[in-house]
Amino acid sequence: MLIREGEALMDLPEPPQTFRGPAKRRKIFYNPAMANNRSICVLMCKALGVRNMLDGFAATGVRGIRAMKEAGVQVVFNDFETAAFFAIKKNLELNGLSADVLNKDFCELKTGAELCDVDPFGTPAPFTEKGIELSDRFLAVTATDTAVLFGSNVKKCYERYGVRVRRVDWNKELGARVLCHFVAEEAKLLGTGIRPIFVYAEDHYLRGYFELCDLEEETTDRDGIGPLWSGRLKDAEVLKKALEASIKREYPGKKAVEGLLSRASEEIDVVGYHDLDSLASRLRAAEPRVQELVERLIDQGFEASRTIFSPKGIKTDAPTNEVESCFLSASAEAKGL
Repeated sequence: MLIREGEALMDLPEPPQTFRGPAKRRKIFYNPAMANNRSICVLMCKALGVRNMLDGFAATGVRGIRAMKEAGVQVVFNDFETAAFFAIKKNLELNGLSADVLNKDFCELKTGAELCDVDPFGTPAPFTEKGIELSDRFLAVTATDTAVLFGSNVKKCYERYGVRVRRVDWNKELGARVLCHFVAEEAKLLGTGIRPIFVYAEDHYLRGYFELCDLEEETTDRDGIGPLWSGRLKDAEVLKKALEASIKREYPGKKAVEGLLSRASEEIDVVGYHDLDSLASRLRAAEPRVQELVERLIDQGFEASRTIFSPKGIKTDAPTNEVESCFLSASAEAKGL
């Protein structure tokens, strides 16, 4: 079955399983729901000036082929499955491309690159240290075990990521900060540190781009949760460059990708966010518009912004009582009281 994603023409052995959410494991794995993930990868390669990349869990090869065709990146492909190895070779030929293709266990690889992409089925925990070892500068990590990262499985989160969690209103950001802490701890084992460039949650996955550097980890413990990464989750200037690169191109999902990049670049850097549904339930008041509450907090002299982690989330440095006061006044005004 021939399909097109971005500028890549792909030959799939069978139709895709789903167009939204996680797909079941297959020897030649392709999930169309991850197309935006791969589009962002192309844009980040352009924004960061990446010259070469290791696609460590390449499956059909679509991520690496798009990076080659759309960002001019030299790619080394790898997949443990022999069927995937031959599929990648076929898809490279179909796109008129030539690249090295490996058929090895990721943890046994010795070939590194400027950007190492770790996108396994499920948790990236067993592969992150090796990804850092193989990276000359940048690391990209995808995690689809979001129930664990978002606080639904306390025991597994501690076992996999070394962080105590519980259910919170800001669960998607919690997952992002758990992942950052874990990557930072894995980097320490190899004598380096990390700088998050862009960490976000979309649909059924978390994705993080990191630069390896000497930056020391910033951690916090909050209401019995931790240790968590407490520093920035993005580099706004890199995201603006990625957005500029996107504006010059046409591709499916462009509007959603540009909205995500734009909101992320404007998001303030504080830990956690306030959820309007939870505020409305707790205060027994009607929800005001999200932007109205943001503007009221700013008028009161606080920093505030929307968040990429929830359409009804607000990030602010205002104390909770001030947030509640602004919420109630905005709610009352919306009702004409």
